[in-house]
Amino acid sequence: MKLEVMKKWLVISSVLMGSALAHGGHVELQSAALHKVTGGYVLLASIAYHEKEKVNITSAVVGGLPGVLQMKDSRGYHTIKKLPLKTGNTRLGTGSSYRVFFKTLPKVKKLYLTLLLSGNILGQEIHLVK
Repeated sequence: MKLEVMKKWLVISSVLMGSALAHGGHVELQSAALHKVTGGYVLLASIAYHEKEKVNITSAVVGGLPGVLQMKDSRGYHTIKKLPLKTGNTRLGTGSSYRVFFKTLPKVKKLYLTLLLSGNILGQEIHLVK
């Protein structure tokens, strides 16, 4: 039940925020786009974090559809519950150790990304790239 409430809250917040909020507190979403891969889409992002305390991405939503947080090991990518951010710059993408995977995307003209972090929320309009 708790997860369902969080997902609904993320959907509502992504609609209300628009593209105005690209940073908050000590976390900054410097760039974000979606890249088509076999079986879905991967978030390409650069996130700057300026503090020493640990912070995690706990959920990602694009247009109301949740993404899957994943970590790469010797067997490939597998689902994780939280994606850690390091102090400095973290890059997420097709070849990175961590990624956010979306099986499908909504059929809308503009895509909005919402990331829920421990103690923060980030949102930004994003685009598809090839």
